[in-house]
Amino acid sequence: MLSEALGVPHITMGGLFRSLPKEHPQYLEVHKYLDAGDFVPVEISSVLVKERLSQEDCAKGFILDGWCRRMVDLEAYEPDFDAVIYINIPKEVVIKRIAGRRMCEADGKVYNIYTLPKEELEKCPGPLTRREDDTEEVALHRWQVQHIEGSLPVIEYFKNKGLIIEVDGTPSPDEVLENALKGIKNHS
Repeated sequence: MLSEALGVPHITMGGLFRSLPKEHPQYLEVHKYLDAGDFVPVEISSVLVKERLSQEDCAKGFILDGWCRRMVDLEAYEPDFDAVIYINIPKEVVIKRIAGRRMCEADGKVYNIYTLPKEELEKCPGPLTRREDDTEEVALHRWQVQHIEGSLPVIEYFKNKGLIIEVDGTPSPDEVLENALKGIKNHS
């Protein structure tokens, strides 16, 4: 939604990793980490991020989702950020959102079986599928790894640089978007 509102590409680390062709030399290693819910090593991920951000569609900006969760990421590659949006969400909400995520095979839209009203889910034109790594166990493991390996120092790092825009991630997606856009406008 933010990507659409700003007219810039939304690049997720998971999407970047999952879009690797099977012929890619790092395909098997990347998927080994993804399937376990662990971080892909920075030596691999930093190269993939640099390559992606060098593409033409990123020339006027980008939203990088999932990079720089640890200081080691920043040491390997720190893009020239204008702002860093920190969407603050409690652990229980994160796990429920990940474990409830489903994708429609017909139109590719992502739904959440826990948060979307049943009548909205019924509008989906095809069967809903769940990614193998969207389980409560993997989601909890991801959350623990993220905190153990240190997302808080990264947040502090960007706060000290004056780049953090903190947004409450618990309201509706429309409200989170509105608050993020307000934060960006006030940050500029």
